[in-house]
Amino acid sequence: MPAQKEALKGQNFDSIQQIRDIIVGEELAQLKNQIRQLQNECEQLKNQLAVLEKKLDTDNQLTTQNLENLTASTLDRQQIYSLLDEIKKDIENKFSDLNEKKVDKSQIGEVFIQWGMKVKQTNI
Repeated sequence: MPAQKEALKGQNFDSIQQIRDIIVGEELAQLKNQIRQLQNECEQLKNQLAVLEKKLDTDNQLTTQNLENLTASTLDRQQIYSLLDEIKKDIENKFSDLNEKKVDKSQIGEVFIQWGMKVKQTNI
């Protein structure tokens, strides 16, 4: 008898399964299909997101490198301007020294005239 009960239960289950398939089988199949499609779309979106994240990381690295290069370039320019200012000041100082040390031509002429007069007086 227990085997018959099990057989009846199995038949009842199969009957219930058939009734359910008749009533909601098509809708259930459509829902399963939609779930599969949504899962596929979700996977595709995950893949696209991963690609975009990698691209964003690469762009961030490039931006950081460009910013570092720009900063270094700005520092180099500042150093160059500083050196140019130092050279300019040095040249101005040298010109100033030359102007101060320069002997006037008229003064040289006066010295030669005085020397010539002394030479003339000694010969007489």
